This record gives sequence, C-alpha cells and structure tokens, in this order.
Amino acid sequence: DEVKWELRDVAALPARAAGTLAAIVEGLGAEASADAEFVEALSRLDAWGMLVPMAVARPPVSAAALRCLRVGMEQTQHAIDAVGELGLPIWLLQCREPSSASDDFNANVATTLLAQSARDDACQLLGFVANQAIFHECAELYDTHDVLHAMCELLAGSPSDDAACGGARALFHLLRYKKSKRLSALAAKDVHDIVVPLFLRKTGAAKEAVMQALRVAMADTRWMEAAWPYFQSRGSAPKVYQVVQEMNGLDDLKALATTGKTGDKLRQGNQTITQSLETSHRLEALQPAKVAAFFAADLPPDATVLDVGAGTGIFSFALASALPGGRVLALEVRSDAIRAIRARADREGAGNVAAMRMAEDAAPELPDGRRAHLVLLCDVLEMVPEHARESFVGSLRALLAPGGRLVVICERSQSDGLLVDIQDAGFLQRRVAQMVTNRRVMLFEADPSAPQPPAPQPAPDELPEDSLAYVEPADGAEPGSVGATGAEAGTGGAGGAAGEKGAAAHEVDRTPSRDVEDESDDEAGGGCMLEENPAEGSAAEGEAGGCMLEAHAAEDAGGCILEENAGQYEGGCMLEQNVGGEGSDDGGCALEDNATDEGGCMLEENAAAGAPAEEEDDGCILEDNDAEAEEPEDCLLEDNA
Repeated sequence: DEVKWELRDVAALPARAAGTLAAIVEGLGAEASADAEFVEALSRLDAWGMLVPMAVARPPVSAAALRCLRVGMEQTQHAIDAVGELGLPIWLLQCREPSSASDDFNANVATTLLAQSARDDACQLLGFVANQAIFHECAELYDTHDVLHAMCELLAGSPSDDAACGGARALFHLLRYKKSKRLSALAAKDVHDIVVPLFLRKTGAAKEAVMQALRVAMADTRWMEAAWPYFQSRGSAPKVYQVVQEMNGLDDLKALATTGKTGDKLRQGNQTITQSLETSHRLEALQPAKVAAFFAADLPPDATVLDVGAGTGIFSFALASALPGGRVLALEVRSDAIRAIRARADREGAGNVAAMRMAEDAAPELPDGRRAHLVLLCDVLEMVPEHARESFVGSLRALLAPGGRLVVICERSQSDGLLVDIQDAGFLQRRVAQMVTNRRVMLFEADPSAPQPPAPQPAPDELPEDSLAYVEPADGAEPGSVGATGAEAGTGGAGGAAGEKGAAAHEVDRTPSRDVEDESDDEAGGGCMLEENPAEGSAAEGEAGGCMLEAHAAEDAGGCILEENAGQYEGGCMLEQNVGGEGSDDGGCALEDNATDEGGCMLEENAAAGAPAEEEDDGCILEDNDAEAEEPEDCLLEDNA
C-alpha cells in the first residue's frame, strides 16, 4: 500500500514541480557517474528505492529516474537489489497486477519509452537484473508471449551498443531459463523484424550479445520448424542463412582465440554424424532423389559415379537407386562418415555403393582403373582453401571418362568465385536446370584444349577407424577424422576450417554474479546446434530433431547446449555459490546461500532456509517470508501476510 501511494503521489505532481524533481534527479545521476563516494551515500540513504516509483511516473521525471538508476546499477549492487525487489524490471515490460492504477502506470511507462534514450536506459537496466531470480519469478506471473514481445520491442529502433548488450542479455536469460516453456512463446515476427536486423547492424560486443540471444532460438529445431514458414513467407531465407554464417564465424574465432583450435563441427553434443547431417530440412532443401534422377537419366546403365565429400551418403544412395546397374563411389576424409556409409549399405543391401578414403587435397585413383561418368560435389569446394582449389578440381578431371561431367552444387553467393577456379582447372560450363533450393547447380565438361591434369595418386591407406568393427571412445571423439569435407555439410559447409569472418568475441557481462543458470528442461529431442557452436557439456537424451538450417553443420539430438552452462539439471537450475550445488534441482531453482532445494525456490535470507514442503513443484518463497508456499503454484510475495 505504501508503494502504491508513493507512485500515485509522484504521478500527480504538477508540471512545474515535476520539472524541478526531474532536474534534481538528473543532477543526482550526473554526480553519481563521477563520484563513487556519492554513490555510497545514496545507497546508505536508500535513494535507489525512492527513485523506483519515479521511474513509472510521467516524463521528464521518469526518464531522469531511469537514467539515475542505470548509473547506480553500473556501480553498486544496492541499486540492483532495490530495482529487482520493487519490481521495476517487469514494470518496464508493462506487466503489472490488475488494479485501479495499473493502466495509468502502464500508460506512463509507454509514454516514457517513446524516447530512444529512455529505451536505452531501460534495456541496460534489464540487462543488470536479467540473471536475478526475482526477475524470473515475477516474469512467470505473466503471459510469456507478452513478456518476450515487450522485451523485443525495447530493442526496436536504433539502440546504442550498451543498450543492445543489456537488452540482448535480458532476452537471452528470459529464453534460457525454462527454455522449453518460454522459447515456444517467442514470436517469429519479433525475431525477423527486430532481433535479426539488430544482429546484422551491430558489431563487436553488441553483435556478440545479440548473437547469444538469437542462437537460443535458431539453434532449436522445434522453434525453427515453427518459424520457418514465416521466414519463407517474408522472403527472408537468404537473410537467415547470412545470420547463421556470421554466427558460425564468430564462434569459430572465439574458439580459436580461447583454445587455439575449433571443435568437430559435425559432432556437437556427442551426437552421431547421421543425426548432424540427415535432418528433414536439409533433405528437403537438397532433394537428393530429384537431383540423382535428373542426372542419371543421361548416364549409361552401368555408369560409374563419384560422390566427393559424401558425408553420410544422401546423394550416394539416391544415385545408387537411380542407377541400380551402376557403381557409386563415395569419397570421404572422415572415418565416422565412411563407417556411416558402409553401415547403411549393409543395412539396405546397396551392393553398388562403396565408401573410399581420400586425401584432403586430391581425389584418389579409382579401383580397377575406373573412370567416372559423373562426379558430384555438394558444398565441398567452399571448404577447400583457395590456393588449393584449382589443383583439387584438376584431380577430379583426371578421373573423368570421355564425355564425363562434373556437377557442383554450392551457395549462390559462392558460385561466381568457384566458377573461376573450376574453369581454370580445365572445365567448360554447360547450361543446366536449377532444382535445389537456395543453391546454384553448375554443370561442367572437360575442356579438350586444356592441358592434361596429372595422373591420379593411389588412394590413401585406410585407418582402423574406417572399419565397421571400430568402437568410438565414450566421449564421442573421432581420432581418425580430419577436417570434414561433406556433401551434407550445410551452407558454408561442414568440412574444413570455416572462413575467418566476424569479429572476435567480447565479454559483456558486467552484472554481479547471482546468476540463474540454464534450465535444461527439454523433455524430448528437438534442439540443434549451429555450426562450430561451442558446446559445454552434453546434450540431454532424446530423439533427433528434424530442423537443420543450411549452414548448420551439426544438430543436437536431444536439446540445445549453450555457453555459460554451469551444469545439466533435469528440471530447474542452480545458482552460483549455491551451497547445495552438487545436488540436482528438479522443479525450480536454488538461490545462493541456500541449502539444496529440490522442489521449489528459496530466496536468500529466508528464515525457512531448509528443505521446502514435500511435493512442492513450482512454488517459491520470496525474500523475508517466514512461511512456505503450500500449494505447487503459489508464490508468497514480499511482506505479504
């Protein structure tokens, strides 16, 4: 009641008095930004708590209060605690309990946030409290879609770099906590219209922060499958591919800077290479059966076909079905891919498919001196270093039979550069129908006037890891593999090292360390991981999802592994410095300085710091309460009887 009275009182100030108060608050903020001792004095006087009601008044008081609070939160935990405890963050998202004054307060906030400077301050403020448990407990009281939409709306317009960092951090934590519930409420329109353009515009630390939030959504199979029709209806598929490529480049540089190497792009989260490459979206986009039937129609029945960089063989087996009397040789550099092809051939009785090991820089001599009537490469040449590309293509020309043809499927953005290298290697381009979504299909024949290529070299010796009898280590490492060359590598390829693009990652977390860690609460498979996304920990068990964007090089079979995960918990989260951190949290979260809470949420300084009432699933006890919620869904608010 006292808080509500203060709010009404501030909102009722006449214009002249409001202007005077705004000038005072602006002066406080300016002094606080320059004098640490002044900040300490304001904390002793609980000035931050007094400023919170002003932030939901009308401008100019509200704008000045937001600016002063933002300055204080940059320098002291007292300001962060006051803002979180009084509920200002959720008010800035225009979420309040219905009351006679709530409409007025929401109108005040909406008016304040019309100014870009006020939205910038609000975004930074939300960034500071984004990992606070009380913020997420309050957010749970309101419609998730409304909360996420309001958060995205704050990022609309032209936020400053600091505002983009803070707002994106808040969105990231909102999506990551209780992800399976919240992520489905994220509107594809908000991502398409606000988050994606923001990512493409920003650079440096701001781009890194927006990427963290965007990746939560775009690395999740179920969300992408639901959002993809909207992206297609807006004609934005190329833009999405560009975003994925840029995120992969940033991740690659970050991993390179921190570890000196990049991980296996196709084996994120200990998934199999088949789970990584054979997703419904990729198969639908590449249409291997359609491509195979088209080119097989002009081949002799006993033709020999090379699938270079075959991956798991989606084109190899499609070609084998189209040419039952022919021979398909799948060339690969990865042991796990070779095993996957051989296992499928045994399983399906495809006796006309054989997997061969190849070197990274040249195609090998074929068995029995064979020559190929058709050589197919899909998303492979992009992964070959530019200085070696011409000689690599030349090694393919040496394997062609008279009249043989070369088919290259690649990203449209890459096709012009690849075309020059292919022609320099002694090929002439021919017209061909375009049948692959968002790709360019290029057809070539050997140029009879070009110099003869060097004779093919013998095939490299097979490794023990190439055998079907080989058993991988428990951690899913692939000791026999090298940089992947994959026909199913996705846009930008899953093969060798990705191009060095993007900017080095920046650490943008200035928030005190009372973090709400990721809730890995996905119950079924459905996540996917972007190419070269650093995975910390293993994915939850589940069935492989079906969505894989082109330019994704790996898919998480059971969930999405995000950076900054402190650990895997079945249904909740553990906060930093939790005394019971070694236990698992099944229904809520345990806050710092509390004993392990298996069923609910205990806030610090709670008198009832022991275990919660039995069978309490989702309730929480808020700070300074002496009673515990007895019902699964109840939440006792601060100072509430």
